[in-house]
Amino acid sequence: MSLAQFREAEAERIRHFQSTNIRDVEAESLMLRAYEKDVVSHRLLPHVIKEWRTPSFEEFSPRTYWSLLNAFTTVLGERQTSNPQQFASLTIRLQDLLSQAAGVRQDEAIPTLTA
Repeated sequence: MSLAQFREAEAERIRHFQSTNIRDVEAESLMLRAYEKDVVSHRLLPHVIKEWRTPSFEEFSPRTYWSLLNAFTTVLGERQTSNPQQFASLTIRLQDLLSQAAGVRQDEAIPTLTA
């Protein structure tokens, strides 16, 4: 996949997340699955739940997959500086989990670049 194709696939995934609504019960189920898949620890899970229920940023108040993704990344954000490799791994796994649930085609879920 070229850089241009990667950018377009990523932009499409984001648009899909932004336009796909999710009910609280589905979001809570995905939070639990993220915990079971070690994306978030038992210490961070309550913070993700709180961020979902009362977002820190107004733009994430719509109940969409985009808002759910941002509830996770807001909580995981500290890892971005303290352990960037772990943050990247966690967000890739999280995006895969959410992409599957949101119905994003698997070949478009997490685009990869080729040389």
